[in-house]
Amino acid sequence: MTFSKSYTADAQLDIWSNLKQLQLGFSDPDSVTIGQIEHRKENASGLVEKAIEEEDNEYIKRAFNELFTASRDLFDVYDQYCKNEREKLSAIPPSEIDRPVKLERRAQEKISKSEIIRSEADNINEFTKLVQMFLVAFDLEQLALLNKGRALRVYQDFPVVYSYQWEYDFTSMEGTPTGITRVINTGEELHEGQEEKIPEAKQPGKGISYIIQIAAHVSEIPQNALREIYKGDLPVKMMVEDNWYKYYLGPFDTFKEAGSVMSSLGLNNVFLAAYLNGQRISVGEARKKQAEGK
Repeated sequence: MTFSKSYTADAQLDIWSNLKQLQLGFSDPDSVTIGQIEHRKENASGLVEKAIEEEDNEYIKRAFNELFTASRDLFDVYDQYCKNEREKLSAIPPSEIDRPVKLERRAQEKISKSEIIRSEADNINEFTKLVQMFLVAFDLEQLALLNKGRALRVYQDFPVVYSYQWEYDFTSMEGTPTGITRVINTGEELHEGQEEKIPEAKQPGKGISYIIQIAAHVSEIPQNALREIYKGDLPVKMMVEDNWYKYYLGPFDTFKEAGSVMSSLGLNNVFLAAYLNGQRISVGEARKKQAEGK
């Protein structure tokens, strides 16, 4: 099953940390509520990681449901504050608050797309694809939060209007940025509008091997976006599998080695995948074969 490019994700960036940089104003009770939601989100993230390790479809659905619920609860808090701010500005000409209104519209578009993907995921039985769909849907939910939070920041600053040089501005949901000059590791300067992409690598070769998948998307993403996910020294490789562009570290010869590296990354939403002679198999099957000396 493939998706249209409107489902492209933003590489599972942790947008929640960017929300705090907006320094939004909330009442004391709502600040406590937001803290509780963030705690629930962290717990849900832990459940997702455990469910990925166990490769259990029902478990992963429940875990992601907890994650989506926390995300949507925070969205509802932001949404209510935006409504309150709009009411205060009801006498202001619409043209003067056009920017936050557009940001809110974008946020709702992301929520709608997320709901479509989550609905489609109900019919998916293959575990890896199910996880990928949930990750894409959660990326959309995070982008919705970011847009709603930025809208609230603009409302709360009114009538002062800032240029708002947001720290995080890459979102392939809204198109890959162009007109940016970057320098790649070789020192070669890219022309404006060019995108630095990771070349496709061969799938893991003979025998059993493990990779750490850090991102999976239905279209390629540039290296500057990948560096937002992984800032380490290991090379990030890409392969195309089942019409997905998959970005990973490795391959590694043993589960222990791959697991040790993954634990040291400190990243969310990454997981191990196993291959036998270049063909994807479950991690459990790979470990069993290695234990049996096959």
